[in-house]
Amino acid sequence: MLRKFNSIAAALIVCAGLAAYWGSFNSPFVLDDTTSITANPTIRHLWPITDILSTPKINVTVQSRPILNLSLAINYSLSQYNVWSYHVLNLSIHLLSALCLFGIIRRTLFNNQGALFIESVASSLALSIALLWVVHPLNTEAVSYIIQRAESLTALFLFISLYSSIRYFEDTLKSKRWLFAAFFSCLLGMATKEVMAVAPVLILLYDRCFCSSTFKNALLRHGRLYAGLSLTWIVLIFLVIQSGGNRGGSIGFGIGGSALSYLATQGEAIYRYLRLSYWPHPLVFEYGAFTVKDISELIYWILIIPLIVASFWAFFKKPKLGFLGAWFFIILSPTSLVPGTSQMIVEHRMYMPLVAVITLSVCGLYTYTKAFTWFSLERFLCGIFVITILLGSVTYQRNKSYTSPLNLWSETLKERPNNPLAHYMIAEEYLLKGDINNSGNHYALAVSLSPSFVVAHERFAELLVHLGNYVDAKKEFQNTLLLRPDFADANMNLGSLLAEEHKPQEAFTYVSKAVTLEPTNPEAHYNLANVLVMLGKRSEAYAEYNSAIHYKADYNQAYYNWANALMEEGNFKAAIIKYSQAIALNPTYYLAEYNQGNAYASLHLFQEAVSHYSNAIKLNPKFAFAELNLGSAYLELGELNQAEVHYTHALSLDPLLDEAKENLKRLNALRLRNVEK
Repeated sequence: MLRKFNSIAAALIVCAGLAAYWGSFNSPFVLDDTTSITANPTIRHLWPITDILSTPKINVTVQSRPILNLSLAINYSLSQYNVWSYHVLNLSIHLLSALCLFGIIRRTLFNNQGALFIESVASSLALSIALLWVVHPLNTEAVSYIIQRAESLTALFLFISLYSSIRYFEDTLKSKRWLFAAFFSCLLGMATKEVMAVAPVLILLYDRCFCSSTFKNALLRHGRLYAGLSLTWIVLIFLVIQSGGNRGGSIGFGIGGSALSYLATQGEAIYRYLRLSYWPHPLVFEYGAFTVKDISELIYWILIIPLIVASFWAFFKKPKLGFLGAWFFIILSPTSLVPGTSQMIVEHRMYMPLVAVITLSVCGLYTYTKAFTWFSLERFLCGIFVITILLGSVTYQRNKSYTSPLNLWSETLKERPNNPLAHYMIAEEYLLKGDINNSGNHYALAVSLSPSFVVAHERFAELLVHLGNYVDAKKEFQNTLLLRPDFADANMNLGSLLAEEHKPQEAFTYVSKAVTLEPTNPEAHYNLANVLVMLGKRSEAYAEYNSAIHYKADYNQAYYNWANALMEEGNFKAAIIKYSQAIALNPTYYLAEYNQGNAYASLHLFQEAVSHYSNAIKLNPKFAFAELNLGSAYLELGELNQAEVHYTHALSLDPLLDEAKENLKRLNALRLRNVEK
């Protein structure tokens, strides 16, 4: 009977999770998804697998997390950058974790070493906990934000490792299959995210609290298991060293920030996590960096410190209850004790600790309510189902926010109006939509709220260039380079701006540095080539255009500017070849058609010139200069009527085009001479 109940329970857990996350499959990439997925070259093939396991060397979420990177490579092979497969796998991981959690709770509440509840109650409570956990809105960030698979996948490996260990503890013959499963899952977790470091400790604590009574007994009875689990730390240590020990200066000791200052912020963080566990509103995607500036802000620790003390007391006096406190605080300890520079509060960090909060609440509520005469297990489960539906509906609504990055960041700003990253990301979204004014306003707010926000300065400067505000753009580029002199884009763009201002010598300093910083960047080579042309160093410029094309084979603009430089040099035949290559890459490139017509006209090949001027006009019917030059080509061919048509059309497009007026006079003079003859 209970086997059937457990099967139904598993189906209910899966159905509840599917219902809560059904609307999340089309949510686009956001924030770190772009750097770790769309800009990650290591996931674009499945073989050789060593490329995937090596991971990118820069500070992105997948750095030194090879199993996470491998999972993304599998998604890329299925759907490339179509998000559906990424969300399907994220949800699958979440559902598997919930099923594994169901098994862990059920076997913990009813086991051979001392059952806490009868078997039917244990299965019912395990179902209740797994249901509430699988639909809880606090977990949406770990499921719907694709790259936070790092958290959910680590949780799955930790749950499998714990479940396998429990089965190993129960196995009187100590079968090696559960031993190996616990070890292998722990190994995979270590290669997924650093928080997995707590897994061997948690399993030992579980053994002490629920199975072996003392640490000594646990180590004596299950020494092989702990020896194997301890070995997996070697992999983690290697990966941490590989990442520089502090993930590129973003988190870890020796990053410039005070560990004590960071710890001071974690009182509010843990308080918020606990509050959101019971009342999951408002949820915030990105809380932003902050510091504790006043002693009154430490008030949150007045609640947290007694909870830590109570957990220690319970661990020794009531170990089964104390294990829940240990689970909560130990899993949070890596991110609470190891300082970071940008993320003090992050909701996905509660993905695993939430299990302890829900377990304590459900078991405590059951123990309290069963004393009432009206109580029955069926009524208790009905109440749990109602809460599940309510939480699931909130999760479903929360997932709607993820379908639009603009909505997600706008909701973030409502709760954290002084978050510079949120302003920056909204600026980026408005820019994509062509809303220049709103974009500029949010860039300005981002840099004013965080004067050291390097990327925001650079992107704001790019927008100011687009608006023609070169003075302020130059200041923003200079601010960027004061903060980070090795910012290649800022060097390149400032150099381009100086070139626009006809200051090629100054421009050369910056664009050449950009090439030095990023020798495989085609844009840097292209901009350097343009500056070299201005300096009259044509042979060097042509080499740079060639490098730009080498790194970007379809770089039609590089071909076009190369051709323009050849035109200025009087090498019209070579220019024609480059214009042809630009047009082949971009058949709508009307300027290339126009200039190719000019090149043919310079060679007195007017019939060919007519063809290209005509093409330019087809692509851009309002191109007055193309009409003018087409008229001149016809004039050279002696087709005066055709010439007059195009001169007249050129004037209708641009009444101030004096050259067209002069050419019409010249044309009329030719007609008079022909009549006189």
